[in-house]
Amino acid sequence: MCRWLMYHGDKIKMSDLLVDPENSLIHQSIHSSQGAVPVNGDGFGVGWYTSLHKEPGVYKDPLPAWNNQNLISLAKHIKSRNFMAHVRASTIAPTSRVNCHPFTFKNHLFMHNGSIAGFDDIRQEIEQLVKPQYFKARFGSTDSEAIFLLAVSNGLENDPKLAIVKSIEQITKIQAKNGLKESIKASIAYSNGETSYSLKISTIGNEPSLYYISYKDIIETLDLKKKNKFKNGFVVLSEPLVESDSYSYVNNYTCIEIRQNEFKVEKL
Repeated sequence: MCRWLMYHGDKIKMSDLLVDPENSLIHQSIHSSQGAVPVNGDGFGVGWYTSLHKEPGVYKDPLPAWNNQNLISLAKHIKSRNFMAHVRASTIAPTSRVNCHPFTFKNHLFMHNGSIAGFDDIRQEIEQLVKPQYFKARFGSTDSEAIFLLAVSNGLENDPKLAIVKSIEQITKIQAKNGLKESIKASIAYSNGETSYSLKISTIGNEPSLYYISYKDIIETLDLKKKNKFKNGFVVLSEPLVESDSYSYVNNYTCIEIRQNEFKVEKL
């Protein structure tokens, strides 16, 4: 499995969340406390939006995040109102840059933590549902990228929540048709640069772990008052950056929607 973090709000340095905290995402790449495995060293990626371009900037590398000085330097020098980052623990697909998250298509950013049972057996059927104009963006071999492009085919640009839910339903139907257990675990992060979404859908218990917290509470828990003015924003993440009761656990079949100064949690 993997670990990820998504921020949406006022501009902040990416290093405030990715580098500096005790249990930063970079730290989670070598010692995750709530992941299926403690080490997430099969590559990383970060994507961010700025006012310079509609399409996001992306930096990905198949090497471990914990010893990548380029990542640390970039995070300390980039301010963004909307960014996401991911550290990977591969399951089936090989370790390579094209298999690192976040995945992109035009102005879209997408990350996933979880798995599709029997993916190798049903991969072709899933990919056949991806429209040809979007399949051209299929550069890797992960189940995560397959979910993303299937969601794009299902209208992600117009209704992200509906497109992602429909994609998951299509996959479980394919599993059932092939005599496989209808088994999927997914915590998903998606943004188009204006609105960000996170969905948690799992047919297996209440995994994977997922939390949310306001940036106001982040400032309190990380003692950032001296170097940060009060900023509005929200963070959705696989596990807390520090031990604190301020983090809210996201239950199964939940959708989080974040716009500038607006945060909504609803059941699917």
